[in-house]
Amino acid sequence: MNEISLDTLGMTIAGLRGGSKSGKRCLCIHGWMDNAASFVPLQAAMPELDMVALDLPGHGKSDHFPAGHHYHLIDQVAYVLAAADALGWDDFNLVGHSLGGCIAPFVAVAAPERIKNLIMLEALGPVTEPAEELPARVKRASVAMRQDSNRLKRVYASIDDAVEARMLATRMQRASAHLIVERNLRLADGAYVWAYDSRLRSPSSSYLTEEQVLAVLGAVSQQTLCVLATDGYLLKREPSKRRIDALMHAAVVEVAGHHHMHMDDPEASAGAIRTFLLHN
Repeated sequence: MNEISLDTLGMTIAGLRGGSKSGKRCLCIHGWMDNAASFVPLQAAMPELDMVALDLPGHGKSDHFPAGHHYHLIDQVAYVLAAADALGWDDFNLVGHSLGGCIAPFVAVAAPERIKNLIMLEALGPVTEPAEELPARVKRASVAMRQDSNRLKRVYASIDDAVEARMLATRMQRASAHLIVERNLRLADGAYVWAYDSRLRSPSSSYLTEEQVLAVLGAVSQQTLCVLATDGYLLKREPSKRRIDALMHAAVVEVAGHHHMHMDDPEASAGAIRTFLLHN
C-alpha cells in the first residue's frame, strides 16, 4: 500500500492506498490506538479492491487535534466523510475494525446516500454506560483533561521493545503487532516514543447509552456484514445479539481468532468480505 495525505477540515489525514483503482471502493477505519497499517494484510488478500485505510486524527501519521481539544467518537464522523471528499469518492463501502466499527454506523446514518455497504470487523457499535454514570464520568474526564499536558511518553530502545509492550496489551501475532507499532512510533533523541496523541488514552467525557446506540444501529439502511472472532470481545457479550437484531440488513460471519483476526488470518475475513461484496 502507498502513502497518501489528505487535507481535511484544516488538518492533514494520512493513510495508505492499495489495490486496483477500477475495483470496488473500500474506505477503512482502524481500531483505537491502531492505524492504517492494520489493513495491510487484508488489502494483500483482496488486491482486486480499491482500498484506502485512514489514520484517524491523533493516530499514526495524521495530525493531532489542537491543544484544548479532545477525541470524541461522534466527532470522527466528519473527518471520515471529509477524507472521502478529498479522495473524490461520492460513494464507497465502509469498513471498520473495533473503534472504526464503532464509528462506521454513525457515518452510515450521517451520509446514507454515500455508503454503499457497511462492514464491521469485531465491532457492533461503541461501548455504552447507563445515563446515571454520566456525572462521575464528567468528573474523571475533567481531571484527566487538565493533567494531559504533564503526561510523560514512554521511551523504547528499539521497535522490538515497543512491539513487546503492545503484545502485553493485546493478543495478536507478532507480525501484526509490528505493522501497527512501527507506524505508531517516532524517533526522539535516539530512542523511540509513541507518535500517537497521548490524549487518546484519556477517559471520554461522555458515553452513549445502550438505547442511543440501538437507535443508531436501527437507522442503518445499508446491507451490513459483521465479521466476529470466535475468541474476540463480542460473541460472548450479552448486548451483541440485541445489536445485531437492531440492524435492518445484517449478515454475521464468525471466523477463528482474536480481536485482530483480520490481520492474523486475513484470508478468513477477506473471504467473508469478498462474498458479501459480490452480492451487494
